[in-house]
Parts: sequence; structure tokens; C-alpha cells
Amino acid sequence: MLRWNNMKLGTKYSLSLIATIILFVVSTAIISILLLQINSGIDTLERRGDRSVTLTEMGSQFRSKDTRIADFITYKDQALIQEFEDKREDFNKLETDVNSEMDTDEQRKLFNQVIENDKIVNDLFLDGIVPAVNNGDIEQALELRATTIELRSETDDLLDELRGIVNKEREISANLAKDDASYTFIVLLIALVISIVSGAIITYFVNRRIQNQLKKVVYISDQIANGNLSVEKVDYYGKDEIGQLASSINAMRDNLKNVIKEITDVSLDVNSQSEELTQVSNQGSLGADQIAATMEQLSAGAEEQSSSSLEISHLINSLNSQILNTRDEGELLQKSSKQVIALSNSGKDNMEQSVHLMTEINHVVSQSVKNVKGLDHKAQDISKLVKVIEEIAEQTNLLALNAAIEAARAGEHGKGFAVVADEVRKLAEQVSDSISEITGIIQGIQTESNLVVTSLESGFEKVNEGNKQIGISRESFTSINNELLNMLTGIEKVTANLEDISTNSEKVRVSSEEIAESAEEAAAGIEQSTATAQQQSSSMQEISSSAESLASYSDKLQHIVRTFKI
Repeated sequence: MLRWNNMKLGTKYSLSLIATIILFVVSTAIISILLLQINSGIDTLERRGDRSVTLTEMGSQFRSKDTRIADFITYKDQALIQEFEDKREDFNKLETDVNSEMDTDEQRKLFNQVIENDKIVNDLFLDGIVPAVNNGDIEQALELRATTIELRSETDDLLDELRGIVNKEREISANLAKDDASYTFIVLLIALVISIVSGAIITYFVNRRIQNQLKKVVYISDQIANGNLSVEKVDYYGKDEIGQLASSINAMRDNLKNVIKEITDVSLDVNSQSEELTQVSNQGSLGADQIAATMEQLSAGAEEQSSSSLEISHLINSLNSQILNTRDEGELLQKSSKQVIALSNSGKDNMEQSVHLMTEINHVVSQSVKNVKGLDHKAQDISKLVKVIEEIAEQTNLLALNAAIEAARAGEHGKGFAVVADEVRKLAEQVSDSISEITGIIQGIQTESNLVVTSLESGFEKVNEGNKQIGISRESFTSINNELLNMLTGIEKVTANLEDISTNSEKVRVSSEEIAESAEEAAAGIEQSTATAQQQSSSMQEISSSAESLASYSDKLQHIVRTFKI
């Protein structure tokens, strides 16, 4: 406790302010880390959603290549070979994009099997079916075609299984993102409550202790200014500004008390001497012998009075010096209080910076909501693309039906054509089934995106509540600043009281000088009376006049002294 009392007031308030700022900085750092984790979870969710879409596109490209194989066997159009190459190139690009996204051994195993099937289909078509069709060996081409159909079915199953795994991981990521958002909100509230309550408690106790000590100092200084020197000393031990001011006021109280006692004693002596002097002047007509004896007594009394007056003058000068020192200490305390107010203003500025940081956090959460909504718009665009593919599948099915009708008309010669038409019809049906699955997946993505948007918007509202709480903290700092201004007003009052004490002390000093001058005049009158008995009458009048003047000054001095209560 003594070490705390030895600290400057500015240091005490700085420590409480620093503790509060540290609490808010730690809270802001924790919330920032948690928000970064939420952003990371959203990025993972977006990446896995893109991976699911890419796998769906790979399935579409693979089936599209299979369609080119069937069309080439049926129509023998060489342009279909180039279309097949284009589809293969598109498939390879998708393969390159998604290959690095396979996280587990199971995913890599399924994906490698898909790539292997794609290579086999490419080799069967380019090295087997194309030469067979060009050479007119349709039977061999159909046998190879049957193999590609099996590979297509197997590849579709593999891609469906791989998509299922990816979608399950995406669902897990979405749940984790929700949990992180809820946890971040809870931590935000706890951190804000702890920071606000701790800062308020620290500042309250520091300010309360300083105000209690200042109230004691102000009370005692008011009592001294009102002339009550019997008031108890300031009970405070410390080297801070309050301790220095308390020590100065205690010293001033003791010195004033001693000076007043000395003045009282001297005043009583002066009254006694003036009465004796009056009696001597009234009895001056009794004889020259009595005058001589009386003059000797008056001379001794005048010398004693002059000595006492000089002593009073020295004491008052010493008192004036101590009062000036005390006033200087009060001015130093006033400057320190202004520095404390400056520190409080700095703390309020730091609080404004905390508000700015919370606004930036608000912006980050808002941007996350916009990104997830953008993901939902992309999913809607994919839905439109799926509808276009569905229309193409319906047209393909219609073409297969027309081809079957034409094959029936051709009779025996159209059997091969009928087989191809049937395969085209099956392919169209498979495309329709795949489109239904894709539609379901996209709807799932949109549903999850909406849930994440709802969660982030809830977090956005909670961040706004955090901004309001920081605003309340800023108002608390404003209240603290107002209390500091009140404390500065009290210090200025103490300084004004010291000025009044200095003025009264100066009056006492002037009175003591007047008493000394009167004593000198009385001594001169006594010497003149002793020098000649012939001037006894006039000398007695001068002595009487001087005695009355001395009594008047003595009464005036006693009146001043009575304003103090010892």
C-alpha cells in the first residue's frame, strides 16, 4: 500500500487505463482469430462445393464422349472424332483441376479408377472402334461398343460414390462453420463483459481512493483558511502529489499555530505596557523622580516590545515563505491533474480506435454473407445449365424414337440401326436420371448456403450488439473524464485558499511592522522625556498619544488573531 501511495497520480490513472486497454486488445485479438477460423471454414465449404460440381461436369463429359462413340458407329461421321477429342481435352482439364482436391485415400482410389476407365474408353474408341468402322467391320465395333457401355456405367457409379463422399464432407464443414459462428458470438459477449466490468472496477477503486484522500486535504485546508487551527493533521503517508500537499498543509498548520501564539503573547505584553505607559503619563505631575523611574521602565518595555516585534516579523516572513512553497506545491498538483485529464482523453481516443476495429470486424462478417450469397447465385446458374442439358436429353430420346421407327421400316437391313437407336434411347434416359440427381445436389447446396447465410447474418447482428457495448464503455470513459475535471476544480479551490492565507499573513506582517515603528516612537519619546524635565508636560502628552496608538495597534492585532482558532 505504501508503494501505491508513493506513485504519482498520473501513474495511478495510467495503470488503470492501461489495464483496461489491455483487456480490450486481448478481446479484439481473440474475436479476430475466431473470425479468421470462420472464414477458413467458409473457404473449405466453397472449395468442396466446387469439387462436387467439377465431378458432376466430369460425369457429363464422360457421357458426352460415350454419345460421340455411339453416333460415330451409327453415322460414320469423321467430325465426331474431333468432337470426341474436344470432349477428352475438356475432361482432362477437369481432371487436372480436381486431382489435387482429393484429400483421402478412398477419394484418390475412386478418382484414379475413373481416370483409368477414361483412358481405356479413349483407347477403345481411337484404336479399336474408329479403325473397325472405317474398315466396315461393324460387328467388331459393336463388341467394343458394349465394353465402353460397361465402362460408362461403372464410371457413373464411381463418380456418384465420389460425389456422395464429397457432399458428406461439405455437410460436415457446414456444421462446423455454424458451430464456430455460435462459439465466436459467445466468446465475444464474454470478452466484452469481462473487459467492461474489469475496467470499470479498476477505475472506480483508483478514483475512489484518490478522491477520499483529496477530500480530507480539501476539508483541512478549508478549516485552516477559516481560521480553525485546532483541526487534526492530514493522516496520509505517501510521496505522491496528495502526500506532498498533505505534508505542506500540516507544516503550514503547525507554523501558523506557533505564529499566532507568539503574536498573542506579544499583543498581551503590548497591552500591558501601554496601560503602564498611560498610568505613568497620568502620574507625570507627581514629580521628576517618578518620571525618571517610569522612563526607565518604559525604555525597557519599549526595547522588549521592539525585540518582540522584530521576532514576530521574522516568524511571519518564515510563514510567508512556507505558504508560498505550499502554493507552489498546489500548482504542481494542478499541473499533474491536467496531465491525468490528458491521459484520460488519450484513453477515450483508444476507445474510439476499438470502435473502429469492431466496425472493420462488422465489415468482414458482412462480406462473408455476400460471398455465401454469391455461391447461392452460382448454384442457380448451374440449375439453369442442367435444364438445358435436360432439354437436349429429351431431344436425343426423340431422335432415338425416330431412328427406331426408321429401323422398323427398313426391316432386316435396319437391325443394326435399331440396336444403335435403342442405345441412344437408354443413354438419353440415363442422362435424364443423372439430371435429376444433379438437381437434387444443387438444391442441397442452395439449402446449405441459405443456412450459412442465416447463421452469418445472426453473427452480424451480434457484432452490432458488440459495437453498442463498446459505445457504452466509451460513455463510461467520458464520465471518468468529467470526474477528473471536478477533482481539478477542488485542487484549484485549495490553491485559492492558500492565496487567501498568504494575503492574511501579509496583513499580520504589516501590523507587526507598525507595532515595531510605534515601539521606536515610544522609545524616542522616553529618551526625550529623560533628557529634560522641563518638557515633562509635552513629553507626557506624546507618551500618552503613543500609548493610545500602541493600544490601538495591539487591539487591531488581537482582532486579527481572534480569527484563528487554536
